Amino acid sequence: GILALQTMPFFFFDAVYCIVTDTKAVRWAVMRKRLRALGLDRVIRVFPAVMTTENHHIGCALSHRSIISRARKQNLSNVLVFEDDAIFLDETLHFLQRSVHELKARDWNVFYLGGHAWGRTFSPAEGCSFLERPVGLTCTHALAYNRSVFDVILDELPDTVEDMAGWIERNRAIDQFLPRLDNIFVAAPIVASQLSILPQEKEEFRHRFTLGAVPSEGE
Repeated sequence: GILALQTMPFFFFDAVYCIVTDTKAVRWAVMRKRLRALGLDRVIRVFPAVMTTENHHIGCALSHRSIISRARKQNLSNVLVFEDDAIFLDETLHFLQRSVHELKARDWNVFYLGGHAWGRTFSPAEGCSFLERPVGLTCTHALAYNRSVFDVILDELPDTVEDMAGWIERNRAIDQFLPRLDNIFVAAPIVASQLSILPQEKEEFRHRFTLGAVPSEGE
């Protein structure tokens, strides 16, 4: 009903982008089913991925930088970014609503809906039950940037393939850079994963990343 729509956690974000590698591919068709299940099919902004075959980390960083640049130009308060291989927990809307409710009351720079934890467990953020403070969390398949960090990222990340190639040589990837920032939070439980990192998700949730469409190896 209308009330359910009003409390949708995604209303907290000024814009929601999906970085899409190929709009004609099966992968995007499957991702669209997931976005529809999240209620985002009409508001999602499609961003054609910057493709850099020599090193995909260059294109990934340039894609995220470009979206943040647009968000700053449009004077957005924040922006949520998905990549087209993100998969979502069956109860994403319920869990994310609780995390976003706590996030609203805090100063934050980056908010992860999921990531690669590398076997670590994270501590709850102070006074929170549904937000944790991650250490060394990687992956950029589902995260939000607050306007407080737009300038920091745009100043740090170059905007050309050539310059970004040098930056990547020094920094490896954007997901290696972001953990150095402060005021970073991750949803607890994690609501977005990827097929490649499913085995590291908590056992009780591992089989539940099924919202909208179940991933397949062929994606």
